[in-house]
Amino acid sequence: MITSVEIIKKEHIQIERELVEIEIIIDENEVNYPNLIHVFKNLFNYWDSHEEKEELLLKSLGREGAVIEKMILQHKELRGRKKVIQDAINSGNELELKITLDTDARFFIDKVRKHIAQEEELFKSLW
Repeated sequence: MITSVEIIKKEHIQIERELVEIEIIIDENEVNYPNLIHVFKNLFNYWDSHEEKEELLLKSLGREGAVIEKMILQHKELRGRKKVIQDAINSGNELELKITLDTDARFFIDKVRKHIAQEEELFKSLW
C-alpha cells in the first residue's frame, strides 16, 4: 500500500521535471507561446492538486506546528508568484513576459525546489 508521503514524494519528481522544462523555455531566445502555455498549465494544475494533498498531510501531522505553518505560508507565497506569471502570459506583452519569466518564474522555481527539499527533510522524520 502506498502512503500519502510516498505519493507526495513521487509528485515531487514530476514537479521537478516540469521545472526543468520551464528553465529550458526561459533560456530560449524566442518565446514559444504554445509550449510555454502548455508547460505552465501542466505545472500549475499539477502543483494545485499536489498542494492540496500536501496541506492535508501536513495538517494531519499536527506535531510540527511552526514548521508546518511555515510550509503552508510558502504555498501562499507561491500562489502569488503563480498569479504574476499567469498574468504576464495572458498579457500578450512579450517584453513583460520575458521579464516575468526571468524574475518571477526563476524565483518560483527556486522557491519550489527549496520547499520540496524542506518537505523531504520533514518526511524523513516520519520513517
